[in-house]
Amino acid sequence: LSQNTNISIDNLLMVYAEHLFKALIKGYPNLVKHYKDPMSLLASIENHIHVEVQKIYPDAQLPTFDLISRTDHKMVMIYKSEKALYMLGKGLMEETFKLFKVEGKIAYKKLKADGTEVEFTITKQE
Repeated sequence: LSQNTNISIDNLLMVYAEHLFKALIKGYPNLVKHYKDPMSLLASIENHIHVEVQKIYPDAQLPTFDLISRTDHKMVMIYKSEKALYMLGKGLMEETFKLFKVEGKIAYKKLKADGTEVEFTITKQE
């Protein structure tokens, strides 16, 4: 698809993330309804969101997100997946901020050159 459209794989994953997020929220609003802000939702990816997604899609091969540090305005997470779809993860994070109508910045650094391990630094803007 990337070759046919001249759109980078990273940009295609960001567009897909937007679609996927909207579909998940529309189809499963209970996934996020009790969260008050994007930071609390993002901090719960591993222990709540992915647990619920696995119930809905038992065959899904989800990445892991290890929460390294967290304050009210900043967190660091380590993404790990053999599929190296970290840009999909980044896009879903950006959609989370849009859902709550909050400005955020998501920076990333590849810890492995192939993108199977990536450090995300997520900052909530004031």
